[in-house]
Amino acid sequence: MEYLMIIALAMMIIIPGMTLYRDFFLGNSDDLTKTKISVISSKIEESISTLSLYGDSSSTILEIDMPSGIDSMFSLEIPSNNESYIVYKILTSFGIETEYYETSFPLKSVESISCNHEDCTSDKTCICFPTRYYSKGKKNLKLKISKRCDSLNPEPLKVDGTQIIYKRPGEKTCAYVSSV
Repeated sequence: MEYLMIIALAMMIIIPGMTLYRDFFLGNSDDLTKTKISVISSKIEESISTLSLYGDSSSTILEIDMPSGIDSMFSLEIPSNNESYIVYKILTSFGIETEYYETSFPLKSVESISCNHEDCTSDKTCICFPTRYYSKGKKNLKLKISKRCDSLNPEPLKVDGTQIIYKRPGEKTCAYVSSV
């Protein structure tokens, strides 16, 4: 009978201890993923801002290390408010969480896939990125700035035989991302 009491006491200590240990490390894993995504988004935003200073058609290669646990990644643009975001759907220990990171210019993907997110409505534009852009591991992403969002490689306008690219009324600057 004493042995059963000792085993019961040991189980009363071990089981809650294992639960606390698991919750602590799963919570830290979620925080680590969110922190890495925040750093990556900051690098993307910083690169876009720098490229915009260099001018139209400037590009750079960005080396990033994507964490595991990203369910999807897309660009969200709200034209009525002139806002744009990089949005991540993250698999956490509590379910899927959405993280929004504001960008100075809309981020468009050279290769995009269809979006079925609740954020994508008639007044918001979503551009979903292919899985290889956000899957776990090291990535090389090419960022390119363009003053003509409707075209990745805008044709220069010709004036008196010389080529001049300028911003037409209604055109806006955006950044394109592609996998290298």
